[in-house]
This record gives sequence, C-alpha cells and structure tokens, in this order.
Amino acid sequence: MGVIVQCKCGNYVTIATEQGQSQGMCPQCGQRVLLPAVGPGSSPMMGGGVIAVPTMVPPKLQAPDKPPCYLTIRADHVNLMAKFDTSPVLISFVEGFAKKLKKQFNVQLVPAPQPGAPSAVVNVLTIDEGNRMLRYLLGIFAGHTIFEIEGEVISSSGQRVPFKHKNRGMMGMFGGDSLGMLRQGGMYLGKKVGKAMGKMG
Repeated sequence: MGVIVQCKCGNYVTIATEQGQSQGMCPQCGQRVLLPAVGPGSSPMMGGGVIAVPTMVPPKLQAPDKPPCYLTIRADHVNLMAKFDTSPVLISFVEGFAKKLKKQFNVQLVPAPQPGAPSAVVNVLTIDEGNRMLRYLLGIFAGHTIFEIEGEVISSSGQRVPFKHKNRGMMGMFGGDSLGMLRQGGMYLGKKVGKAMGKMG
C-alpha cells in the first residue's frame, strides 16, 4: 500500500510505505513531503486528508505475457467521510479493473499515465460510509454509502474518453456493512472503467 499526502502547493504525492518510505518528492513544486506523524494505535491511512492507495496489482491478476496497460489513481479533490481505513475500497477497484482486462492487458499501477500506451486516470471524488441505522430503518431511501470517481481512459494513440461514475450502496442485512458495501462499489466501478479501457484497445 502507499499513502497519498497533500503537499503545501496543493498537489498530492504517493508515499510508498510498503517499501519503507516515509517521504516523497512533489513532482509539481519539488518540495519534500513527509508522512504525517500519528499517535500510538492510530493509522496514517484514516481520514484527515490521507488515503491509502494500492501501488501494485495483486500477482494473481497480473498478466506478464500481455501488453501493458497503466492505471493511475489520484485523490486530488477527495471528500472522505469514513471513520475507518478506506484502502480496501481502492484495492477492490484495482482488482475489478485488472480482472476485466486480464485477458487483454497486463495492468500496472503508475503515478502518471504513460505516453503511447493505454492508460486510465482515476480521481477519487467521494468515499462516504453513509449511515447504517438510516439504511436499516429507511432502506433504499437514506443512509447510502457513496463511492464516486471521475477521470479518463486514454488509448495508445492518445484518444481520450472522460468518465464520471458514482456507486450508491443501499441495502444489506441490518443496514449492511459500510466497508463491505463500499468494496462492492469499488469492484463494480473498477470493472466498469476496465470495460471502457478494453473497448479503447
């Protein structure tokens, strides 16, 4: 996993914490960006403008014999309304995207789209855990979880197709588990963006 941290210039930087990194360099202004200090028992991956994002595709979904396809995940304007680690939502998105394309491409996560290669750029807009009690009491009418993204798929020839998708989790036993519903939304939207990428070729 990596952690996205906002630089003072407003840009977002991914720090590869799974590789032991505690800082990164902002590509926009060149300043060093440090991983925020956290107290005992807390995690830098929860709320407060810090979101954990995957930095690699699970080995079971890699297809090294296929041509590469690049996926970039950003959190430039994220509206994070969750009291838990939201990284599993983005992991599910990556898994859905890679599953949809496994027979066609070897999906790789990168910080920026690669010229001359098929790429998808995803900006996370909203991760909202909703309200389980309202879902339990009012069903489909209130308390939805929300996972919202926008971005674009880019063909190897440079053709760009923008997208904006929102998934609402509405139902579940006793109101449904918020993280579970968000993960389902992540998988669904990952497959949807992957399908668009596959059509671009």
